[in-house]
Amino acid sequence: MNEAQWPELQAAAKAMLGIAPPKLEAVAFEVNGVQMTGGHMQLMYDSQALELADEQMRGNNTTNVVPMQAGSTHARRGSGGRPVLLDTRNIPQSVEEKTHYIAFAQVGRQLRGILNNKEIQQRIEKKHGSPFYENLLHAITSISRAEPARETSRWLARLSRHMRGAATMMHLAYSLRNVMQQFSAIPIAAREVGVLKWAQAMAHFGSRPFQIKSMVDAKSKFMENRAQVVNREAKEYMKKVMATSRGRALWNEVKARGFFMQTMIDSTIAYPTWYAKYMTGMEEHGDEKRASIEADQSVAESVGSGSDMHLGRIMQSNQNEFVKTLTVFGSWFNAYYQRLYKSSKGGSDFLSGAFLMDGLILPIIAANMAQLLILDWPDEDEEVEEYIAKNTFKFLVGTMPLLRDIAGVWEGFAPTTPISAVVVAPVRVKTELESFMKGKQSGWKLAADVGRATGSVVPLPGSGNFWRLFDYIDSWLDGKEGKTFNLYQALAEGRDKDK
Repeated sequence: MNEAQWPELQAAAKAMLGIAPPKLEAVAFEVNGVQMTGGHMQLMYDSQALELADEQMRGNNTTNVVPMQAGSTHARRGSGGRPVLLDTRNIPQSVEEKTHYIAFAQVGRQLRGILNNKEIQQRIEKKHGSPFYENLLHAITSISRAEPARETSRWLARLSRHMRGAATMMHLAYSLRNVMQQFSAIPIAAREVGVLKWAQAMAHFGSRPFQIKSMVDAKSKFMENRAQVVNREAKEYMKKVMATSRGRALWNEVKARGFFMQTMIDSTIAYPTWYAKYMTGMEEHGDEKRASIEADQSVAESVGSGSDMHLGRIMQSNQNEFVKTLTVFGSWFNAYYQRLYKSSKGGSDFLSGAFLMDGLILPIIAANMAQLLILDWPDEDEEVEEYIAKNTFKFLVGTMPLLRDIAGVWEGFAPTTPISAVVVAPVRVKTELESFMKGKQSGWKLAADVGRATGSVVPLPGSGNFWRLFDYIDSWLDGKEGKTFNLYQALAEGRDKDK
């Protein structure tokens, strides 16, 4: 991949800088009897001095939307005695860096000219408000430059990445609960493009799904690659899947396929939404490119997206591990936050009809629909109004990372992050084993609690389904779930948490 990128990288460097360094010729070599063709691979060094120099360069270019020069376009001058950083993650990092430079090098210059235009600035501020324009500048700069935040401690960052990966595998991969709750995006999508138009588009998609999908994919790279950007966690994980042995390749295949159910359901909602918005745009102004961009944005703001193009700065992939840990599993809620920000004109108008719909009516529908889909009904002693208000409040609070943790504490849950499981898991396993040995809990409850503790540290794809199932069995055997064993409820909700 690195070798294949060179012609485009060289062209981008010449267009930007007027010159590109000469390419090192590939030298064939042999590994364990296998002949390798050789080729270009960017060298990366383990040096704090280099990191400090990069940081100083970034500081001098904080308002420049043109991306920094790709590492592979620097002519080789020797390491200067610095040790080479031998890390397999250098491969996807190098590929991503070059891909980004190729895509944004020349576009960055055009963006700079557009953003510096006073008339454009005034029009954006008039329609969306001044705060919106300011954040637009920051967002575009962050996306176009794609500068990864410097990690204070590499080993802590690696540990945090591993723990977030384990949490993703347990809570998202093969998760029936997560799959079913995706349907709660339907009312938001229908509101985005119009209920009747969305229904008509859904009928078209249902009658000829492959033709509609092929047409949409041909017009939108965002939709063509949507399977990799359904949410931030899935996108980040898929981007770094690589194998150095057959066993690891097979295991990675199992983990990579953990999101196929989410992508299937996502397609049934996202493609009709895109198609409806695109057709509306073509009817209104007839500009195909503009209609495609509008359709991409509609899907991102209603069905969600894990792409940096559609996420707020706090959710983007170049944030450091501390921020990513605080915002884990928040990309869909962040998409809705962007919707609220837009309808309130950057937080400057909360009295409009658009904000009333997005800030109150839609959350009531979507939040309660998500709970009903997993059979989380109001309790016998709980008023319907209380049930609706509680779910709606949790939905809205979920759009703001720190507030959602505070809300969890008010409900009696201890604040946790994926990395805290390193400390909690061993203690939890010991406590649960002692409780089981004393006869205070069943084997099903032990399996569920120990399984969760283990899955929070070790990536176990789809394990969340089993821990909910075991919890439900334990509760059902205690007579708390009724006489009929409900397998769907066992996998989607688990035990009734109010019994």
